[in-house]
Amino acid sequence: MASIITLQQIPNQALSVQVDGNFYEIRITAGKSTMNVDMYRNNALIISGFRIVAGSLFIAYRYLEAGNFFIQTVNQEIPYYPKFGSTQKLIYIPQVELNSIRARFQNDLI
Repeated sequence: MASIITLQQIPNQALSVQVDGNFYEIRITAGKSTMNVDMYRNNALIISGFRIVAGSLFIAYRYLEAGNFFIQTVNQEIPYYPKFGSTQKLIYIPQVELNSIRARFQNDLI
């Protein structure tokens, strides 16, 4: 089941979370009007300097997934820290759910 992970309304933050048997270290930093993320899973770097886009998965390559994260926003707003925890939330999706979603829509993809 998907999980909401608490973010603070501060421009630069680091958090650790253990989900589905994996330990993630997530560092979110603010640019002028964007947010970027670095992520480690079990002490191994999996993404660095990735620009956070509303509704887009953080881990862009399926072969690197063991679950994934995205920021949910209202009306596809650009994720930005003053709205973290209120109208913008960090969501974790387990790999099982990702696989199920992809299988359901596989025939619809071109």
